Amino acid sequence: MQGDPMASGEANETARVVLGDSRVLAYSDIGDPDGVPVLSCLGTPHSRIPHPDDHEVALALGVRVIAPERPGFGLSDPLPGRAVVDWADDARQLLDALDLPAVAVLGSSGGGPYAVATAATLPDRVAGLALVASGVPSTAPVHGDVVPLDEEGLVARGRQFEQWLRDDPDAFFAAVGITRSDWWLRMLAEAFRQGHAAYVEDHLLNHSDWSPALGRVAAPTRIWHGELDDNIPLAAVTWMAQRIPGATVTVIPEAGHDIAAQWPDVLTWLRDVRPT
Repeated sequence: MQGDPMASGEANETARVVLGDSRVLAYSDIGDPDGVPVLSCLGTPHSRIPHPDDHEVALALGVRVIAPERPGFGLSDPLPGRAVVDWADDARQLLDALDLPAVAVLGSSGGGPYAVATAATLPDRVAGLALVASGVPSTAPVHGDVVPLDEEGLVARGRQFEQWLRDDPDAFFAAVGITRSDWWLRMLAEAFRQGHAAYVEDHLLNHSDWSPALGRVAAPTRIWHGELDDNIPLAAVTWMAQRIPGATVTVIPEAGHDIAAQWPDVLTWLRDVRPT
């Protein structure tokens, strides 16, 4: 099992590794190939396609960002019946293939649960954990109303998104309130390459009770969250932070769910974090 090599100083947008059960795991590998490695657990529904600016920012900061697609997204093979905690073994195999004994871990939005699971399951290999606009378990006291919590609602939403991205992208961007760009369209179309099943599965898993992992996180943990996030309420994230030993929360004033502007600060913290 071996990961695709990263050319010096060049972004590798599509790399693959074959896991022990013969599944393909696809990922991007950007930034400084000799920099501090960061495993990025992507949001839902994101694919491995990086934003055009992300490579240069990571390169300038001396950070290598490895962003694998979860099962069923993009070019990663599905894993029927998977659980949040199963992601930690996929992550371990990817790190082994890349010969990376330890990394910092980033979880954005729907990737938050998977980042927590990785840190909780692989304590000897996770130097720090950053959560950005992170999802919360079903046991959190409050939940947002942007994304349905039931399977029927998620299937309807996922099918609609898949159809819009294929046939009417303008309708998709108008519905979700995102300014259309070539990158957004390409990245999301790739996420739905295999259909909408992974979108539904991922949200159902995000809304499951993965809270037992919170107390097992041993790595230094910092959380960034928008004050006005109506997708994942700040109160729920504060509740979650109280259950992660030593976690700190940075609240972004007057910000919603999109806090991508914090990317350089998050990468800098991950670069510099050290186990306590």
